[in-house]
Amino acid sequence: MKILLVTPGMQSPWVDGRITSLLALSEALAARDVSVEVLTTGPQDQGQREYCEKGVRYQVLPGGSKGNWLKMLQCFWRLAKKDRVDQVVYRPFSGFNVVNIVSVLSLWMLSLLRRVPFNLSLWSGPQQLLKVPWLFSTIMVSSKVDVASSRVVPIRPLVEMAPVASASWDANPLKQYGFAEEDRVCLFTYCGKVNVDSLWRYTMERRGLGDLIAAAAQLNDIPDLKFLVSIPVLATSEGRERLLDLLRAAGIEDRFVLTPAIDNLAEVLSAVDTYLYPVNIEEPSWAPISMLEALACDTPVITTSTPIIQEFMSSEEVLMYEPGRADQLSDLIRLVLDDCAEVSGRTARGRAKVAALNSSSGVAEQILAVLDRSSTLCPNNSR
Repeated sequence: MKILLVTPGMQSPWVDGRITSLLALSEALAARDVSVEVLTTGPQDQGQREYCEKGVRYQVLPGGSKGNWLKMLQCFWRLAKKDRVDQVVYRPFSGFNVVNIVSVLSLWMLSLLRRVPFNLSLWSGPQQLLKVPWLFSTIMVSSKVDVASSRVVPIRPLVEMAPVASASWDANPLKQYGFAEEDRVCLFTYCGKVNVDSLWRYTMERRGLGDLIAAAAQLNDIPDLKFLVSIPVLATSEGRERLLDLLRAAGIEDRFVLTPAIDNLAEVLSAVDTYLYPVNIEEPSWAPISMLEALACDTPVITTSTPIIQEFMSSEEVLMYEPGRADQLSDLIRLVLDDCAEVSGRTARGRAKVAALNSSSGVAEQILAVLDRSSTLCPNNSR
């Protein structure tokens, strides 16, 4: 099978679940002798690039403007030939907006003219497209959605299992961030890039950074406890100062290490004491990729008891608290630092669940089976 996978922004830093899950999928399919070509966009100043990595061919075009978007459509038209491509899989940005809808419909129309099946891999949004599943060969979703159509197929995200951390401190990736061997480190990551008020509100309230800061202020009696926070917006001086101001106001800035990106994320996840995932969101066809990646690294996870989290993991596998209850979060951090058998047992069960339900073999084979069934070009009238 020959697959053309299309999505904006599939590039480092690999912190956005929308693209890290696609990266893992494309490499897993290529390992099964599937021809995988990725058409994506990158920063404007890097120009057009072509390269091959782990059996996947990449076509990267500059993004960020209407002119570059038209160039992507032209490139898509050249690539989506019947003798070159059997299936197109498109994953849009999250959210419902004009750019998303126009992009989906434009690529769908070009696929129709090229007589190539067009499959939508929906991530969070635009959820309104679930009302017209008959437009597409299939719509693959990452979590449960309330749509009665054989064309809407739930497929759990693919997560690669990772090795455990090295026992040698000299090889420990936390050393490069300035931590000492005796430090106990909690990790928080998010993919926000733009330094605007709406991003910070979302990060603090929906991604739970506000809970984390409040909890950290309650843990000053643990001198070796540190926090590593990775958000792309911290690459800007304005973004970094904005977060530092919040930490200074809470009197905990010396407990935090800030970085815009973590290139060796699997190694860092394996090395930290716990991964903090204090999300408070409910979005259709969204999946807590970072939480699953942490469990795949055998790292304890502290997260929230929201329904979307419980769809993937239960309190038998991760530590849960009620969103907004920083006191509960601080208590769970203490529990993890006690290194008790209860926490170890949860993490082992979580890792086993990821291996069983999110492994590359199972998910890749499921997607190939779905694409095999979506061989018809023109959707029929069935709902």
